[in-house]
Amino acid sequence: PGLAHIHYELARSIARGRLSTAAPDRRGELAGRVEALARSAYELGRRPEAEARNLGVYATFLAFVLLDLRPAPDHPAAEAAARDGVRAREAVYGVGHPLTSHPRAFLLRALAGQGKAAEIERVLRDLLARDPKPQWDENAAKGLPAAARALAKAERWEAAAIALEQAVRSGHYD
Repeated sequence: PGLAHIHYELARSIARGRLSTAAPDRRGELAGRVEALARSAYELGRRPEAEARNLGVYATFLAFVLLDLRPAPDHPAAEAAARDGVRAREAVYGVGHPLTSHPRAFLLRALAGQGKAAEIERVLRDLLARDPKPQWDENAAKGLPAAARALAKAERWEAAAIALEQAVRSGHYD
């Protein structure tokens, strides 16, 4: 494996190991280390000679780190990484594939965190225009409700209903 993959695996190992069991006073330091390694993997994965499949993995992981592991989420940076993840995975797996839904769920969360309801609606409508029945993985459990909340807050009722319908259709809700 190349350097990007080594940085990704190190970041993932720290996140799942030491960071998950760290004392509160060490979490910030460890999260910073995970973020630095994840950013390095992502930047290396964006090089022209890198494989799209790997960029999809690194971008999706970076979006996760920026939203879930940082003490304060970095929504704009997570949005950029998630968009790259969606593009890369669409190129490899297709528009409505469950692996493409993973970075898309992070994209929806990043947009919701910034209050970008119009962009959330555009992302959802674009997805459904290209694949009327997309498949969602378990990450839809966070992305779609966050999108629906942001849309409802902006009084975009029809789009909020679309997000909730996708959440129910994903099979992760009763």
